[in-house]
Amino acid sequence: MTLSKTEYPIEKVPLTAAAPFASPAFVVWKGTKPRVVVDMRRLNTKVIPNAYPLPRQDDIPSLIVKYNIQVFRHETELLSWY
Repeated sequence: MTLSKTEYPIEKVPLTAAAPFASPAFVVWKGTKPRVVVDMRRLNTKVIPNAYPLPRQDDIPSLIVKYNIQVFRHETELLSWY
């Protein structure tokens, strides 16, 4: 089943919301297929940035060496934990 713009006309009816985190959603056509798009710009202004971001994956091995973190434990030590 394919959709066309003539079969499903899209009316531009703005809906208002009182919530500060509401974001407008609308449909755009990419080729012959409709796609739902949400405008997140207003929501992104309300989000608090992460104060302690996760390290990048390629930085993790150097952090292990720098702080001498024991990643692998001996098998007998692991068995003694049970």
